[in-house]
Amino acid sequence: MAQIDSSPIQRVAGGDLSARAWRFGKETSAGVVACTVAGERADGIIGSGFPKPPKVAGDAVDVYVERLIKVEAGGAFNGGDSLTTDNVGRAVLAGAGDHINAIATEPATAAGQIVGIRAPYSRGPSTGLAVVNAPLAPALAASGAEVVIAIDIPDAPTTTYSYVNAERLEVTGITVIKDQPGAAGNTIQLKTAGGTAISDAIAAAGDKAVTSAGTLDKTQRTLAALAGSQITATKVGGSMACQVFLHAIKRP
Repeated sequence: MAQIDSSPIQRVAGGDLSARAWRFGKETSAGVVACTVAGERADGIIGSGFPKPPKVAGDAVDVYVERLIKVEAGGAFNGGDSLTTDNVGRAVLAGAGDHINAIATEPATAAGQIVGIRAPYSRGPSTGLAVVNAPLAPALAASGAEVVIAIDIPDAPTTTYSYVNAERLEVTGITVIKDQPGAAGNTIQLKTAGGTAISDAIAAAGDKAVTSAGTLDKTQRTLAALAGSQITATKVGGSMACQVFLHAIKRP
């Protein structure tokens, strides 16, 4: 039987979640809702509300995000398998390009079973391109501590990549180091999860060149916990491959 060894965080429901307990959920501008797109990123497991199950937007809902949790299976899988969400929030085997939302700690033999899972230590996608579903920012011991998040950008056409930060972060700088020769006009730009620019477009052209953000928008550069952000890699020519180092300070 699936066991829980986790304490939930209390969030606000974005709608009726009374029939969505133990399914994958996601943060939205309206609150927490059940996942509805197969393979999408999940931000936690929907638990119960207190003192009542969440039936309308604005109700309190418990969300589990760490340690040992349980989830409703959407099909068969084995212990140790990488799991993603189906289109109703149940756990299923992750395929190429899917977000890996959990690791099975118990097997499931059929849809509807409640089984044990844990959060993944690495949140790279099953394609192996870590930046598509980049790691959570490392946990920090004290407010004000500095963190540097390294993100590998592959050689690919112009693409906007998304990643999730586990804690509230204030961005203080962005450094780009090129791995291969690019072309004038190749750039990296940090944006909010909604696509609003945080930094200017940072040159990413010369082989082994090190460049940094020239500007950071004070009104946009604080990233809420689990809200995430985007990096747009604009390729004009040559190779786009580079490393991006996001410098930030943990904020309460």
